[in-house]
Amino acid sequence: MLEIVLPKDRIAPVDAPTFVPVADAPTYMEPREPVVALIVDGDARAYPLAILMWHEIVNDTVGGVPVTVTFCPLCNTGITFARMVGDQELTFGTSGMLRNSDLVMWDRQTQSFWQKITGEVLAGDFAANETVLEQLPSSIMAWETFVSAYPNGQLLERRSQ
Repeated sequence: MLEIVLPKDRIAPVDAPTFVPVADAPTYMEPREPVVALIVDGDARAYPLAILMWHEIVNDTVGGVPVTVTFCPLCNTGITFARMVGDQELTFGTSGMLRNSDLVMWDRQTQSFWQKITGEVLAGDFAANETVLEQLPSSIMAWETFVSAYPNGQLLERRSQ
């Protein structure tokens, strides 16, 4: 059952993320601060949970691959997906709906709805084929662990309001 909680994109995704090198990280990044770490073709990015809690979705391109980094505060899961379905690049937003206490995403290109925890399409153009987004390996780790493992990595910056 889908539960409508907010209008679409009331929780605004990050569509134009900016990054700083690990060496230039702001002082608010404490050593144990949790981040979603994503590494694609040697391109290492850290997405602080403190930012993802407010935006829930970041549409990005990492290592040349269009990705969406997601975090659902209700189910405490950070999952990353490729944004390509076939030869179509999608951008995702927050639908304002929940299903089983989990974020339901929507894509702006086809208006399809997607279950965040599984990447399964729930309704829309891709439903007939039961499309599932390709999940990319990512993990939640402490900032200090990311810095140690990826000293040339990058950190998602806070959005200026």
